[in-house]
This record gives sequence, structure tokens and C-alpha cells, in this order.
Amino acid sequence: MTKHRQLIHRIIQEADDHLTADQIYFLAKQEMPSIAIGTVYRNLNLMVKDEEIRRVQLAGEPDRFDRALLPMTTCSANAAVSCWTSSYRGFSKSWRRTPAPRSYPMI
Repeated sequence: MTKHRQLIHRIIQEADDHLTADQIYFLAKQEMPSIAIGTVYRNLNLMVKDEEIRRVQLAGEPDRFDRALLPMTTCSANAAVSCWTSSYRGFSKSWRRTPAPRSYPMI
């Protein structure tokens, strides 16, 4: 893992929020002034592809990035009907339908 990628990975792992590429660049630039924005974008895309991090996409918002530690559960508006759980390695690739849990926890 390159020093750039290590820095970007650490920034994402230590973040308390889903950061945008620009926010990651700003934080990386403070520690490594020579890092370029293109380096940040390239590494983010590679890290998503390698499933080291997750890309969080919201309509009308810039992509955000988050650590990929736990499976995420998303419940529909009628949570008693169904919940969808993504697997750790397949977050953006496939959703599998699972029965709704009794307590409807959100991770």
C-alpha cells in the first residue's frame, strides 16, 4: 500500500462522518502537502473497487466515503414487511432480502 493510500485509508477510518473526496483531500493535504487531488480521487476509486471502503451516494450530493467494517441494514418505510442487508464485500453489488428483525436495529 502506497503512503498516499495509507494516509487516505487512515483518514477515512478515523472519521466520524462520511467524508467527501474534497474533505479527504483537505485533511490529507494538511499531513502531506505534496498530495494532489487526482491522487486522492484515484486512490478512493481503487479502494472502493478493492472493497476497502464504501462509496455512499445520495441524490444531488457529492459522493461520500466510509469505512467498510460492518454489514449495513436498510429497512423500508414499512419495516414490519422487510429489511435488506448488504454483505460486507458486496455492498454496492447485490442486496439480499432477509426477514425483518423483531427490534428493527439500524447500523
